[in-house]
Amino acid sequence: MLPLLVAAAIVMPMKQTPTKPQVMILGTYHFANPKADLIKTELDDHMSPKRQNEIAEVVALLAKYKPTKIMVERPPEDGANDRYHSYLEGKYTLAVNEIDQIGMRLAKQMGNKDIFPIDYRSDMDFDPVFAFAKEKNDQAFFSYFESAKADVEKMLNGLPTHTVRENYLTMNSPESLHQAMEFYVRLLRLNDGKSYPGADLLAGWYSRNLRIYGNMAKVVEPGDRVLVIFGQGHAPILRQLVVDGGDMELVEPNQFLKS
Repeated sequence: MLPLLVAAAIVMPMKQTPTKPQVMILGTYHFANPKADLIKTELDDHMSPKRQNEIAEVVALLAKYKPTKIMVERPPEDGANDRYHSYLEGKYTLAVNEIDQIGMRLAKQMGNKDIFPIDYRSDMDFDPVFAFAKEKNDQAFFSYFESAKADVEKMLNGLPTHTVRENYLTMNSPESLHQAMEFYVRLLRLNDGKSYPGADLLAGWYSRNLRIYGNMAKVVEPGDRVLVIFGQGHAPILRQLVVDGGDMELVEPNQFLKS
């Protein structure tokens, strides 16, 4: 005769552990090129037949992830989800930006009823940083900044000569993600023990990304496969928050884009 506890275990079904949601952070460049970032660049027309084919390739590869929720770089009040509904009804033509071209296309293909705008907008004022460095004659900072700027400009100026998939593979590589965060961390050295313009700027950058993560986390549910499409500069912080949160699993975009 089986012991009572063993018999009960056989009769009673095991409690299912909720599946930890998966989150993919896709760091992107801005197809529409609004030139709102610190370093400006020129892009070719992403509505051209060549680029449209490349975008379709990226969408097809990301579709293998089967995202159940797609989150984009627009604030909740922007109306992006309303535009998506209009797109589903055939009343909206996709604009030249990665939110529409990647996010909405893929969401429709996946049969998703909504997209999720999760951005929190805040300005970044670099003037106090550069003014402080100039006042202190911090040649080490200016030397580093010019070197970092040249590296980023080289990467951005190379975007038109590579496919959209190739650009994404580069921007979401460990090396590029490290470079994206390194500049902000270097700003912390700009202080005199009383004034901390670098730390103030970085605190503002973190504050924005913490709010973005908060907007994301509150709508993620067990079993979700989330795709977050944001400017590449956001990716390092958002990735770290997903990992450190402990209740989500980070998925690498490049494992799908390399397929």
